[in-house]
Amino acid sequence: MNSYIEAKKRMPTQREQILNKLRDAGDKGVTNTELLEIAIRYTARLHELYQQGYIIETVSINDGVYNYILKGEPEGETSVSAAVDILAERLNHEYSLGLDPGQLKELLVDSGLRVCRKSGSYKRSKSAV
Repeated sequence: MNSYIEAKKRMPTQREQILNKLRDAGDKGVTNTELLEIAIRYTARLHELYQQGYIIETVSINDGVYNYILKGEPEGETSVSAAVDILAERLNHEYSLGLDPGQLKELLVDSGLRVCRKSGSYKRSKSAV
C-alpha cells in the first residue's frame, strides 16, 4: 500500500502531463487527439492552465481536429479574479452602486443564482489574470 501512495505522489498530474507535452511540442503544437490520450477531459485541464496565466493558441485544423500551441507562460504567481468580483467592480464603476463583492455574493446565493465566466474567457481577457 505504501508503494502505491509513494508512486502516486511522484506521478505527474494530467495538467502537468499536458503542459509538458505542450512545452515539448513547441511551435508544432499538440492536437486534441493527442491530448485525449492523456485526459478525456483535456479541455478542463487546458482551462486550468488558462486560469494560471498560460497563453495557449487554438488553431482549427479540420473536422473537429484542433492544434494547441503554448505561446506564453506566466511570470511567477498569477491570480484570477472571480467572476462575481469582476461583476461587482463593473457595476460599481459603471453604475455607482457601491456594492461590495461580499454583498453581491450573498444576494446571488439568496436568489439561487450563480455568476460564472463564459467558456474561453480566460484566453481572451488580459484582465482575467
